[in-house]
Amino acid sequence: MNLQSQCQCGEAKLNISGKALSRGYCHCLICQEFNQAPCADVAIFYADDVEIPADKVEFVKFTDSAMALPRGKCRACGKPVVEKMKIPGLPAMVFVPAETFADANAIPAPALHMFYHRRVEDMPDKLPKYSGSLRSQLGFMRQLLPAMLKHRQA
Repeated sequence: MNLQSQCQCGEAKLNISGKALSRGYCHCLICQEFNQAPCADVAIFYADDVEIPADKVEFVKFTDSAMALPRGKCRACGKPVVEKMKIPGLPAMVFVPAETFADANAIPAPALHMFYHRRVEDMPDKLPKYSGSLRSQLGFMRQLLPAMLKHRQA
């Protein structure tokens, strides 16, 4: 599978060779600030499947949180492009904003809401909603691990 995502101005393009593992909404304060939105809607991929153009993406790190992921913005328009995540014992992964895909059908439907206690607005869907840091992270892993096993078997 070959996908492409790009920032709003089209300058920072990611080439993606693998299938998304999962997708979800994060309502944490850092995601709200980074995305300049009530929440982040992100698709999750193995990092090895995503080619990030270093000359087009500038990484910033929010250091006031346990979830201090390196987050990349387009150098030209400043819009979110990618976030890197490394959990000990698991392969490196990246989060790619869902809005950066031209074809929304190329990525799975959202599976959960994380850090819902930080929400700016209620989300009237039937997805699981996890509040608090520990519950949010456990809920995320509950969605991610089966997807990783399924992906490995495919």
